Amino acid sequence: MRIRSIFIFAFLSAIVTLFACQDKVRLELSHRVEVLVKDTMLYDNFMMDFDGISMHKSKYAKRKGKDECKVYYSEIQTFEQLIEEASVEEIMKIYENKQNLFFNPSETNTIVERNADAISSRSDDQPLEGIKIALDPVYIGGSMRMAEIEQKLLKIVNRKGDTVFLDEGLINLETAVIAAIKLQKLGAEILLTRKKVSESAFGKSFFTWLNEDFRTWVKDDYEKGNLTKEKADYLRQKADAIYVYNQYFKPKELKARVERINRFKPDLTLAIGYNIDETNWLLRSSGDVLKPIHENYALVYVPGGFMAGELETPRDRMEFLRLMLTKDYKNSIKFAELLSLQFNYKLGTPPLSSKLDFEYLDENSIKVKEGIYARNLSITRLVHGPVCYGVPLCLDNENEFLAIGKDELKVGKLTTSKRVEQVADAFVEAIKTYFSPDGKISETDLIEREI
Repeated sequence: MRIRSIFIFAFLSAIVTLFACQDKVRLELSHRVEVLVKDTMLYDNFMMDFDGISMHKSKYAKRKGKDECKVYYSEIQTFEQLIEEASVEEIMKIYENKQNLFFNPSETNTIVERNADAISSRSDDQPLEGIKIALDPVYIGGSMRMAEIEQKLLKIVNRKGDTVFLDEGLINLETAVIAAIKLQKLGAEILLTRKKVSESAFGKSFFTWLNEDFRTWVKDDYEKGNLTKEKADYLRQKADAIYVYNQYFKPKELKARVERINRFKPDLTLAIGYNIDETNWLLRSSGDVLKPIHENYALVYVPGGFMAGELETPRDRMEFLRLMLTKDYKNSIKFAELLSLQFNYKLGTPPLSSKLDFEYLDENSIKVKEGIYARNLSITRLVHGPVCYGVPLCLDNENEFLAIGKDELKVGKLTTSKRVEQVADAFVEAIKTYFSPDGKISETDLIEREI
């Protein structure tokens, strides 16, 4: 009788422990939902219940209990391993066939064990040995015409009354190339989504693509049903370069960047861009000369902030599920915090204050912490692994545009400024800290380093 009582007690204890673990998981996921979901309409596409989280094609499918893909809490570790090891194509195949079934061990074990023996070693001289880092210098630039098409050409008058021209796409490239060189010296394996001036992810400039590939691509897309006849005819006969770039080329180019990054399977992805103040941002397409601003600040974008209409495709729903259940979101926040600290202490650009009420941030993102915002950009949604979009400073700041615009440093075929190198150093230092044994650094540590 006593043995039976002990067995019953052990069984009940196990059940209580299971419930407690599931409650802890659901609580953590509930907090994550607050950062991932910008529009409450998206609740129609997913549900957290007693034993797992399920994705649904529509609110009607949800009402009928028709799960597109359900991952049980007991399967989260397997799901994380699949995301880490499998290709996007393999993941999508599993996602679209899973419904409310458990993972098929014969299918998942093969993928999970694929790189089980991969081990990397590091030394003091090569602290990033075995680490794979993807760097994405956003936009393209490289010429005044290209910068104008992207609405990333800044015209600012200096103290002498001269107009200074800054091409953000080019500055992003300069920053990424310097960071890549320094990271390689530390042992990291680097992927640059673009390497040359004016080069897109397709290995050629937008204008070269326009002359060589544009009409063929439109024809192919029309024949495959990706374009209506009206849209194809408009692109070929009436659309100007600005329309073609923004409505046709840019989405394809962003997709190409994401695909290259995911094939590379990086341990960390960093998109590099700069900022201008909202007042000047609203004037970016006017071609007017911008007024220098006194303010200067940094911000970092992380995954999240899904808006209405952004869970329409199976791929988008799979990525939402990935961000819900894996460590990708949590690790992105960890890196974002390190990046924000480096911007503040190495560059002197504090995180964007919540006292500044910017409409574009209110409408398109969710504040995570001071200077860190969840925003559902292509790179933050579709790239697997930890990912951040770092924005270190305002190019239209009265001091920054003068420092950034100097030609004082030769990097390969590029000529840039020492301020750009300082920005690259901030990125490198944050990456080194992220991959250090403890992965931590405090404000006190940074102050002491400055001393």
